[in-house]
Amino acid sequence: MKRMRQLLAGVLTAAMVVATGIPAQAASLDESQQAGVKTEMVQDDTLKGNPEEAVQDDAPKENPEEAVQDDTLKENPEEAVQDNTPKEDQEGAAQDAAAGENLEETVQIDANEDTKTADETAEDGSDEPIAAYGLTRVGETFTIQNVASKKYIKTYSTGPLTVDGEANDPDILFKDVKYKTDYLDMLVCNFISNSYNNGMNSGLADYVQVQGGDGIGGWESIRFIPNGDGTISFRATNEANGAYITVVDNDQMVRNSGLAADNLTDKEKYIITYETAPNNAVENLELKDTTIDSITLAWENRDDRDVQSIYTNNILYWKGSSEAEYTNKKNVGVSTSCQIRGLKTGSYDFKLVTVNGQGDPLNDTVASEGIELENCSTKLYRVPETPTNIEMEQLGSGNLKLSWNASKYADYYVIQHGESRFDTGYTDMTAEDGSLIATTDTSIEVTLSENPYQDYYRVVAVSGGNAR
Repeated sequence: MKRMRQLLAGVLTAAMVVATGIPAQAASLDESQQAGVKTEMVQDDTLKGNPEEAVQDDAPKENPEEAVQDDTLKENPEEAVQDNTPKEDQEGAAQDAAAGENLEETVQIDANEDTKTADETAEDGSDEPIAAYGLTRVGETFTIQNVASKKYIKTYSTGPLTVDGEANDPDILFKDVKYKTDYLDMLVCNFISNSYNNGMNSGLADYVQVQGGDGIGGWESIRFIPNGDGTISFRATNEANGAYITVVDNDQMVRNSGLAADNLTDKEKYIITYETAPNNAVENLELKDTTIDSITLAWENRDDRDVQSIYTNNILYWKGSSEAEYTNKKNVGVSTSCQIRGLKTGSYDFKLVTVNGQGDPLNDTVASEGIELENCSTKLYRVPETPTNIEMEQLGSGNLKLSWNASKYADYYVIQHGESRFDTGYTDMTAEDGSLIATTDTSIEVTLSENPYQDYYRVVAVSGGNAR
């Protein structure tokens, strides 16, 4: 045999050839064995003088088209506005039962584009205790500003709340946030007015009105939804997954059953200047896939009832594992996975934090402690292409010569053997001393078994990183 050496096996890209005297047919392999594998099978009838070849090519393309999904939420200029006349339309509650809360999409990032340098590490708010009732930092005032009008939510001693407050109006200030986790299996909250020590009620009527006192009940509350772009929106608590709340012409906050997470406008979005660091809204950060220049991560969004924090989105940081500080960051919104492309070959560390963006999805001055994943490496070698044009020549004395065209990115080739066109267990061929039958050439001689009708061969291209 020509040049052979002992080498490790890896994930494969292969071409197959069959040596037998029976009519030419394509061997059938188990699909699980062929997932992601490009296979060419050739059955040669040289024992009968018939050079017929049956060729099959199932390979995925070398550069599969990638579906890039934008990590910003859509904005629809069409606004569904309704006045504060009560309506019984329940369709909004049925639209997207958890819309805006858990958008499961993959964010794709080019490491060379649209990144910002982290000037400082995220603040850790984990030392800020949350009382059993859900009361957070007392005495710090904050505002809730509508993105469209730039006006603020204004509180009163009684009646409906309005979105017409000016920056110098003391009635736009809130001082506390309270949470309730046992109402209709969802997190509800209340924003407590600094001027009147009362809250919000979004469940009693179509419009949001003042809730007497600083407590929190079921209907006597409101829901906030992180939009993933540095803002939050509100939903009513009259029922599970109640309607989104918009602003109508008289500046009141009114339910709109025609709204869903994918058609919100700036009239339904708010910037909240709440400066208590949120708890982590994500967990279980893990490595899903790597290529020579990309890394894909995935994670899970925690139930808001466990988070009990005001937050707008999540930010992913990354750096080279040898670097001291995180130097890149990207808003990943409320998605659950992310592919970072354009990376140089090497190892990277990642950190995923939950933030209150305060109008800027990359504003991380109010951020959670975050979760980290270290030493994620890109692949060192590309997966080689499948060998093509495999041919077989009978040499006599029970020997065959296999030859094929060179494969791009291949460093050497391994020969595999099976006993049937239906064989699902092709195995690497080894020499008498147990060494792997492999070659850096594009041809090799093999010895037929005692029954040549059970000799099927595959040629596997392998790169230096054992990528097949």
